[in-house]
Parts: sequence; C-alpha cells; structure tokens
Amino acid sequence: MKKVKFFRESPQVKSLSHDQIDKLLEAAKEISKNPRSPLQRAFYDICTLALNTGMRKSEILNLKWKDIKDEELEVKGKGDKVRAIPLNNIALKVINSQPKKEAYVFDIPNRNQPDLFRRTVNQVKKRTNIDFHFHLFRHYFTTNLIEKGIDFITISEILGHSKLTTSLIYSHTNRERKKKAVDLLID
Repeated sequence: MKKVKFFRESPQVKSLSHDQIDKLLEAAKEISKNPRSPLQRAFYDICTLALNTGMRKSEILNLKWKDIKDEELEVKGKGDKVRAIPLNNIALKVINSQPKKEAYVFDIPNRNQPDLFRRTVNQVKKRTNIDFHFHLFRHYFTTNLIEKGIDFITISEILGHSKLTTSLIYSHTNRERKKKAVDLLID
C-alpha cells in the first residue's frame, strides 16, 4: 500500500454572499468604533478598500501616499510586479479620510506583525460566526466584477495576475447565477 497514491482534492474556497459581506463590514465598523489598536481603528476602512480594489492585505498595509496618482494606485504586488489599480468613489473617500501623518496611508505601527491582523480577523469571525479570512475579500471583489459583466482580462490586470487561469480561481458562482445562465438558452 506504500506505493498507492491517493486522489487529492483541491480545497474549494467558499465565496462570501452579499449578506455575509454586510455582516462582516458591520462587525469591522464596530471594532473600528471601539479600537484597542491603530489597526483596529482603521480596520473598517481597510476592509472597505479591499472590497473596492481587490488589493491584498499586505498591499493595503504598505500603501504609501506617493503611490496615489489622481484616481489610481500604483501597487507593488507579489513578485515585485507593479500594477495600476483604478479607484472608485468609495475607495477615494476611504483614502482621503486618512490623516497624512506619515509616509503610509494607514498609520499602523508594527504593520507587518501577522498576529496583530490575525487577532482582529478572529474578532470579526467571533462576532459574525462566519468562516472568514481577509483574502476572501479579494475573491468577493472578483466575483462581484464578474456579476457586473467585466471581462477576465480586465479583472486579471486589476488583480495583478500574469495568467488568466489564476484569476479564474478567484471567481465563484452560486445556484441563482447558474439558473439564470441556463434560462438564457430559452430566449
């Protein structure tokens, strides 16, 4: 039996629903109103920015004022690849509401300390009872753009993926969208 290789299932990421996003944002807002740290003070804004840009946690935490050009962010992502991310009105409002105390948009000491972020995410999980990790905002962002009819080439460029197949991993569907798809065949 040592030579038998078992089939490995790839872990399936569950997409967040619109209702779950609302609950997560409400919990993040509560945490930001009664913060125990500078990260918690900015947590709601960080979540909102993630949902409107598809940025990774590290990209948001390391965002500097000099990276903002008009209505666009210049972000250094994985592999030190630089990409431009357009900003909608909500993302602009979040960025403009931050105090310009230092080089970084979010004034968070120890910004790269993983425990700091993990504890806040765990608080959100406890308050909402949703199996949540911050990267799910990136999945939701992608799925939301697909629902709005945005093509994969554009989505892939916003996310900073060099291959379209990587962006496909971030897209999710649900029973309602599948039903609408097959109903289109009737017309």
